[in-house]
Amino acid sequence: MISFQALRPLRLAGLATAIAVIATAFIAPKQATAQVVITPGAAGQCVNGNALGYACEDVDLLAIVPSYELTVATCELDHEAVLAKLIEDGEDVSHINFDLDAGPMTGSDMWGWIHTDENGDVREYAVQGLSDAVAFIEMTDPSNPKFRGCMLAPTLNFLWRDVKVYKNNAYVVGDFSPEISEPGTHEHDNPVMTDIHGMQVFDLTQLLAINGDDEPMSFAEKENDSDLGWDVYLGGFDEAHNLVIDEETGFAAAVASDAYCGSEFYMMDLNKDIDDADFELGCYNSGRDGAVHDAQCAIYHGPDEEHQGKEICLAFMEDQFSIFDMTPVVDGTGDPIPLSDPETYPGYGYVHQGWFTPDHRYVGSNDELDELNAAGTENQHNTRTYMWDVTDLDNPKFIDQYEAETASIDHNMYFKGIYLHQANYVAGYRVLDASNIANGELEQVAYFDTDQSETDAPAFGGVWSGYFHYQSGAVALSQLNNGELFILWPTDEKIRNASDTDGTGGTGDPDEPVDVIPDSGRVHGSGYLHGLTSNDGDSDSDSDGDSDSDFEKIEFSFDVKVKEKDGERYLKGKLKLKDKERDIKIEAEEFTSLIPGGTECNGVKTSAEGGFVFRAKGEYNGLGVEFRVCGEDNGKHGKGKDGQAPDRFYLECTKLCDYNTAERTLDDNLDGGNIHLHDPIVWTPPGTTQSSAAGEAPDVSDQTVITLDPILSDGPTLGQPMTLTAVVETASGSLANQSLTLHSKHENSLSSAVETISSVVDGEAVFTVSPLPGLTAYWVTLGDTESNRVTIAGGL
Repeated sequence: MISFQALRPLRLAGLATAIAVIATAFIAPKQATAQVVITPGAAGQCVNGNALGYACEDVDLLAIVPSYELTVATCELDHEAVLAKLIEDGEDVSHINFDLDAGPMTGSDMWGWIHTDENGDVREYAVQGLSDAVAFIEMTDPSNPKFRGCMLAPTLNFLWRDVKVYKNNAYVVGDFSPEISEPGTHEHDNPVMTDIHGMQVFDLTQLLAINGDDEPMSFAEKENDSDLGWDVYLGGFDEAHNLVIDEETGFAAAVASDAYCGSEFYMMDLNKDIDDADFELGCYNSGRDGAVHDAQCAIYHGPDEEHQGKEICLAFMEDQFSIFDMTPVVDGTGDPIPLSDPETYPGYGYVHQGWFTPDHRYVGSNDELDELNAAGTENQHNTRTYMWDVTDLDNPKFIDQYEAETASIDHNMYFKGIYLHQANYVAGYRVLDASNIANGELEQVAYFDTDQSETDAPAFGGVWSGYFHYQSGAVALSQLNNGELFILWPTDEKIRNASDTDGTGGTGDPDEPVDVIPDSGRVHGSGYLHGLTSNDGDSDSDSDGDSDSDFEKIEFSFDVKVKEKDGERYLKGKLKLKDKERDIKIEAEEFTSLIPGGTECNGVKTSAEGGFVFRAKGEYNGLGVEFRVCGEDNGKHGKGKDGQAPDRFYLECTKLCDYNTAERTLDDNLDGGNIHLHDPIVWTPPGTTQSSAAGEAPDVSDQTVITLDPILSDGPTLGQPMTLTAVVETASGSLANQSLTLHSKHENSLSSAVETISSVVDGEAVFTVSPLPGLTAYWVTLGDTESNRVTIAGGL
């Protein structure tokens, strides 16, 4: 293989980092791999923290594909022959040291391709960048992957490649070629035609003809359009470290390149043919310090209304994080617009890469040199992940940093639903739960260390990158030092099935109508469900406050009603839920659908008489998500009495989170509180004249709902009072001239106490309390009707 003793100057961002990567990668002895795909079967299962000698937690090993070795054989990648040809051509090779014993930095970036045919059959592939080549591995059966072929780079000695996929094409750029004699040799409209890379374009549908145990193919550059093989675009740059593609629109940018305008954005429209004059959208350099090392571009759908629907790029620029609006480029009206001032954080070393959360409210980012720079100093630290609040794109705010258990350098990371998947060099693959990123919290929930050196010290090696969005749930990782492809299987189905668009869902009728605004209707309620504890798996069986298990309840309140304005009907209401055991808070005030019962609710059909289903958009611990709520009003006794069945309540995330109450409870029956179908839900389905309605539930005449705000959590400082307001409604409207009783129970008490009695005025009763240090549960009763409960932390 080839190692390099001297590197000629290149006009590339991050040259020092590149040299460090190469030096480190080539110091390590080569890890020999056979040209055989390893499929360990049951031996690859992660048991007691080990899978076939690899450290792991909740991630199994499905296969190891020796992509580089198979590419050497299939595509005749012969560096010795390349060197001989250079000498024959009279090239200066004094800067190249040919050394078979040196371990090459052979694996780099990768992406995935998922193809669905007209019959709905899915085939999945890994497109893996290697030194001087790209490998294609079919992962339709991830336990039995097939090496389908490879293609060489337009010119060799490009140490790493960056790969992205748009529709059915793979786009590949290359970086760091010591063969280019001088920086800036590429001239726009007059490219140097030797020793350059440009951008390879490969039609991935060519792989579909290779099936079963067919021999892999070597794909060469096309000589005409009818040939198999690849094309190359040479119009704008020779080298680029990264290629950024918005897979929704086809907007693309080569970054950290030697393009004629500098090393920020060379922009392209991938919907156009590479020979079209308008394929190139322009070249832009903001003049800010640093260069765009990596970026993410997407049509923005976050909460910042000023920028919704725009092409927004997050740019990670070595010593800063910036945000750009690329819409003027897409529209052909001007240059990109910098939205934010350059942002940074304490102790930054090399601002490297990052990604939006799926709701575009937050960003996670990494730094490629912070761990290395701090090693051996008083500021030494483990792997850090940085969190940003970008709800205002013009003013992003640094939230906090997460510090991992290992000291490895982190390299690439991508969100899939609420999970942040990381490729952390010698610490391997890490999965973080980011459901509480709004509060600056991340939690590692799974990992697989692909490096068996038993060190996680800051160094370059191990995993370069991965692809985490396969429909199968499998994960593919590209190894830096030996070009292997690891195929893994997270054992938690929540991680495998997480989606940027969908939540858990799945319990309702797939044909259930959505986005329904009925003719009329209102349903409201408050109460609690006994939650399962994380300690013993048992539920809180206490319903009267007389046990020591008061603090596992899932507390909720909601009110959804049909309103009308200017002849247009709409839904108005609010939803709140707190699951203290899981530290989860849910709030919503935007409702999109309300339909009567008779549909599936957590696997059980709701009654047509008292059932309901509504959908809402809101927040899950600060993340923008969507919910589906269903249940039943079975009468005036919310938790059931005298032969009456209990009311039911069930909530599930349907977009961008994976929470549902069924996983936290033994059933959907209310254990306290009440749900009231106040006004029948009347709806006429499209194409019919027959109205569907949820009729009045039994005993509506004296139904009462008492609501405390379930999101209340923190009390005043020690000795200071606070107020609790109970909202009381009956079937006939707001209640007045009745006395409500407030109850409480401290976490260290074995019995509940009557706090005080207050009269209802205009539908509300106000109580003054002074919570003791620790946790205190409060609830209100009127006769045998009980409110939901709130748990307040006092004495702060």
